[in-house]
Amino acid sequence: VRSRLTLLYVTIFGVLLSAFSLSIYTLIRKDARDRFDRSLTMTARTVANLFHQELIENGQGERVATAHALREYQQPSLFLAIFRDDRLLAANRNQNSELAPADKHPAAAAAKEFLAQAVARRAPVLTTIAINGQGEWRLVAYAPGGETAEFVIVAAQSRREVIDQMRS
Repeated sequence: VRSRLTLLYVTIFGVLLSAFSLSIYTLIRKDARDRFDRSLTMTARTVANLFHQELIENGQGERVATAHALREYQQPSLFLAIFRDDRLLAANRNQNSELAPADKHPAAAAAKEFLAQAVARRAPVLTTIAINGQGEWRLVAYAPGGETAEFVIVAAQSRREVIDQMRS
């Protein structure tokens, strides 16, 4: 009787401990994903503001403003692209990242429907894409509205790079 009771208590404790561990893991994973999305969204908003200031500074010259904005905002693992409607104006080329696909820039690979959603919502839109088996990329598209209504800023970052950074 004692051994059965002990086995029952150990089993119940094991199940409770496993459930608790799984719920903590789920919460931490969701929080990390939300932080990643917020960071990427803030980056897109920052680049949009920088682009807007460059447009004002350069007398609405979109080519010069695009080049300046992308040159001024650089991060090692971040890819940026600026679209006018669904036409790519410019994209940065990150030379430091080993995970960058050779033939496609992740931010420039944004689908027309994805860009249209950002324009329609006037709020950041997030999606995940896979390019050439190089892993998943998280993209955010942001259409700021106002004087820059026809422009969409897209920021992309590799999930694998973020996970590797968190592990180190």
